[in-house]
Amino acid sequence: MSLNDFPVRRWRNGRGITREIAAGTAADNAAGIGWRVSLADITEEGAFSLFPGFIRTLGLASEGMLTLTGIRRDACILRSAGETVRFDGAMPVEACCHGRPVRAFNLMMGPSVIGKMALLRQSVTFAPGATLFALPLSGAWTFENNVVRMGMILTATRGCRPVALMTESPDAAALAVTISGESSGLR
Repeated sequence: MSLNDFPVRRWRNGRGITREIAAGTAADNAAGIGWRVSLADITEEGAFSLFPGFIRTLGLASEGMLTLTGIRRDACILRSAGETVRFDGAMPVEACCHGRPVRAFNLMMGPSVIGKMALLRQSVTFAPGATLFALPLSGAWTFENNVVRMGMILTATRGCRPVALMTESPDAAALAVTISGESSGLR
């Protein structure tokens, strides 16, 4: 799917925009929200919105540099596309994009959700039962004879077959999110 197919929404704090790629439910969450995968454009410096009860993983998905303060004692600096950081959604995090807008791939999960984000640089096969989202950063990727490139996202919902994501590009890179377990149902 093209990233342009997803509606754009302003952040709650007005300092960027988000495209929600998908969200899933969790039986043990009072609001019913178990996880969310999104792509955000951070256009100016300032505080991230708080999401108490969620664990967040953010991956730099563009050129540029992103400095996050409030996650740990020292600033967390993402210097190149594909670098990731995981933090508590209740933490007051400040972002600095150094005068240049950057894009971030985001995974937010409730406590019962089993999910992770990883940088891929070569072909990989994912086990059955997981929901997969892959965001190409460079090179071409193939999934079931469909080519996925920058500006697109791959979504593969859980099933009983393994999911193979292939590349032959020497410079290939993609951020991949996998969600597994009972709370991986899409809403």
